[in-house]
Amino acid sequence: SFMTDIKEGIDDFLTITDELFNAVIPPFVALLESVTPEREGFDFIQQLHIAGINIRWLGRIYKQVKEEKWKSYILMEMLTRVIKEQINILLKEEVVKRKTPGQALYKEEIVSKLNAVLAHNDLTKTCWQDIFIHLLYKFNVKIPLDFDTIEIPSLQENWR
Repeated sequence: SFMTDIKEGIDDFLTITDELFNAVIPPFVALLESVTPEREGFDFIQQLHIAGINIRWLGRIYKQVKEEKWKSYILMEMLTRVIKEQINILLKEEVVKRKTPGQALYKEEIVSKLNAVLAHNDLTKTCWQDIFIHLLYKFNVKIPLDFDTIEIPSLQENWR
């Protein structure tokens, strides 16, 4: 019956998820902690996929890794993906709004977004709050952000 199929599907999903969380991710974390992020020839994303782990589980890996270099590396990977996704959404919105193809027209939107990420002002604070909300949503990772004490390099002058 339909309900039996649904129950079996849910049971399969829970079994597979349990295996991922308990039999796949922990050995991958152990592998990470046996090497350094700088190790030549170690392709993090490739190794993640070889292990059968999707990018969406970076947050779970981040939470299990103890080594600070790996925590930083994984956090940067997650942040990069969130910012890239936000820029892609921004560009799609601009294409719809302007109804004009062509990359040159959208350069200012990309520069504006990167300035918001890298500057140190009220707009940057709002931008980072949004990034951290998306980080929580996408990877289930909550990072406390004390914006007043963090040093964010500004490249704004170089982009004019």
